[in-house]
Amino acid sequence: MEKYSRLFLILSPIIVVLFSVWQGAYDIDPHHWGLMLSNAKDLYEGQAPYKDIFIQYGILTTILQALAFGIGKNMLSIIVITSICYAIGILLVYASALHILKSKTIALYVLITLVLFHPLAMYPWSNYIAFPFLMCGIYVLATQSWQSQFKKITLLKLFLAGLAFGLAILAREGLALAVMLLILLSFSYDLIQGREYKKTILSLLITALGLSLPIGIFFSYLASNHLLDYWVNLSIDLPAIYANTTFSYIKSFPFQALFKEIYTGYRHGDVRWILTSLILLSSLWIFILALLGKRKDYVTPGVAKIALASLLLVSSSLHLAETFRIATGSSVGIIVLFAFLQSTGKLKTFFIFFTLWMGLTATYGNRGNYFYPTWYTVINAQAIPTPEVLRGQRWSPQMAHYYQTIVRTLTELQQKPCSIDYQINNTRNSLFKVISPIPQLQIAPFGAGVNIAALRADIDSGSAISKGVRFVILDSAGQGEYANRIPPEGFVLYEHLSVPEEEYFMPHIQELLIYAPKVCAN
Repeated sequence: MEKYSRLFLILSPIIVVLFSVWQGAYDIDPHHWGLMLSNAKDLYEGQAPYKDIFIQYGILTTILQALAFGIGKNMLSIIVITSICYAIGILLVYASALHILKSKTIALYVLITLVLFHPLAMYPWSNYIAFPFLMCGIYVLATQSWQSQFKKITLLKLFLAGLAFGLAILAREGLALAVMLLILLSFSYDLIQGREYKKTILSLLITALGLSLPIGIFFSYLASNHLLDYWVNLSIDLPAIYANTTFSYIKSFPFQALFKEIYTGYRHGDVRWILTSLILLSSLWIFILALLGKRKDYVTPGVAKIALASLLLVSSSLHLAETFRIATGSSVGIIVLFAFLQSTGKLKTFFIFFTLWMGLTATYGNRGNYFYPTWYTVINAQAIPTPEVLRGQRWSPQMAHYYQTIVRTLTELQQKPCSIDYQINNTRNSLFKVISPIPQLQIAPFGAGVNIAALRADIDSGSAISKGVRFVILDSAGQGEYANRIPPEGFVLYEHLSVPEEEYFMPHIQELLIYAPKVCAN
């Protein structure tokens, strides 16, 4: 078994990274990928975070992806760093299982289950970047040894755990509440279990100090560069807008989306949501047993803290219940589930059954991955040579022609003597900001509503136009109605293109409309 463990330890991160990059090359999700790519490119080019860059989730995600972009200079580079982070996180869950359950076999079961549960980073989202930092902190909290002599190395580990948690928050700010509750409740649990009061409080303070260090440096940077108000706009005001509009159901019943997805998963035989329900139920049950002080072999302090972490991290899935959100958080509770199953003697049977089920649905019928390319997509794709930022993607000839035509048109407008200053993008396509040679004047790289635009009253296109600033406007309309669309005053329809239906999360049967000032169109 040890030989197989080493083999899977070597192969699993390689498989995750290569699989992620392979799928990413065929991915055509211009809204989400374009957002993260534009953030990385803008930071790499020296623009100010939050003031000039629409960072919604966390500065560390943008920093790491900007570093990767600096190496690759293309869209695939950001999925490379994202998938590496995800793979490291999976290995840290394995390390936690090995330390807590004291069994290489069960730890190997955990590793294989996690890889099959969600075998790749499906897009460059902040959850994947935060995952290894999150698991590093959880590993220390759950595996902390409480000898009678409190060693200095213990304090150092706790400080580093807090540091890792702080970095996780900086990668995805939405984790802040769950992380702080995890730290507080973990040490409260230690007090309930009769740990020495002074040592427990000291441990809490050291962990909190580690947590505060990266966050303190971050806010010092914001304050010294006069960016704090811009951070408030995007990290506090913007989520409030989303909560009141898109995710208003959270206020009435926070678990609505999660319960609905689990229920639907059982109805359709979706193994990943069935497994998610078992992870959460076992975590809840075992943590209750731990609080009640029930003496069972599998209810150890380490297992109890993993259960607590699994339950708290489900908060990442409350607004949108998606498999990748579980895989980068609550999935750590697989350790808890396997600890319980081992005590019943049914772990091996369970593992074989679910491994086969997930293996058969790793690519087919997996509702947790929207982007897996069909065989038709693969055989009809071609390498994209230009624009440079899209080099390495493998798209259809129609898709390649679409983006190359957009770049050619915008470059043509930029080079006209009438002097185009900015572009306004009213579509959901964030890639337009990245591929365009014309700077974009708006808070988000995609077309945002009036509530979001109001966050930055200093960016007012109407006022700019009155001052003689010239724009090119990117808009869209249904293919049957675009001809009747009246151009904005002072503009003419310079170019229109049929939007390929291959794009994800975009309206179908649309026409892209490029409006130019009349003086520039002649």
